[in-house]
Amino acid sequence: MFALSYDSKDHMLYLLKDREVRVLDNAQVLYAPTGFKGNRSVWFTHVGSDEFYSRWRQLRHGLKRDIKLI
Repeated sequence: MFALSYDSKDHMLYLLKDREVRVLDNAQVLYAPTGFKGNRSVWFTHVGSDEFYSRWRQLRHGLKRDIKLI
C-alpha cells in the first residue's frame, strides 16, 4: 500500500486559484500537499456524503441543469 501512494502515475497535481475550493472524498483520495513558497491558507471541514449528495441534487434542481462532478 505504501508503494502505491508514491507511484507518480497515480498522482494528480491541481493548482487552486485564489478563492477556489476543491472537495475530496476521503474514502477514495489520499491528500498530500506539496512544497509551496508564499502565503497559503488551507481549511478543512467534514461533510457527510449523504448531506453532500442531497445538497448537490437540490442545487441541480434549482439551476435546472446538470452540475458536473469530477
